[in-house]
Amino acid sequence: MERYRSLMIGHGAIVLFFGLLAGFSFAFALIDEVTLWPFPGIWSFTLPGSP
Repeated sequence: MERYRSLMIGHGAIVLFFGLLAGFSFAFALIDEVTLWPFPGIWSFTLPGSP
């Protein structure tokens, strides 16, 4: 039973990580650019399938 509990926690952490990663990419797609403050420059960002 303990093994199943740890497997569920591990799989939940993986799903959470991918959800956060997808959320960041969608947020950058909404603002159309990515800027990192200490580094100069702007990266334009478009998701595939966007007009």
